[in-house]
Amino acid sequence: MPAGIIAANFSQLADLEANVIQTGTELIQVVEQLMVQLQGMEWEAADRTAYQELQETWNSEDFSLQEILQQIGRQVGIASEGTQSTIMRNAAQFG
Repeated sequence: MPAGIIAANFSQLADLEANVIQTGTELIQVVEQLMVQLQGMEWEAADRTAYQELQETWNSEDFSLQEILQQIGRQVGIASEGTQSTIMRNAAQFG
């Protein structure tokens, strides 16, 4: 693409929005599966305490990551819609 030209592929932006949100969901599912496997293990008292502390941190970070990825996906969609709207308004001026 020549320098100075701005192009938008709205189909790719829609795919990106869906992929970012889906990736966040899949990531959380993998982490949850690992946590189930870890919970099924036999732990020594000190190890169990350390694991539980780490699990609380992971839970909060996993939720934050999922929320961030969902927000990014939504913002891609909002940006795409705004760009399409602007293009249509501009085109109507020349119509």
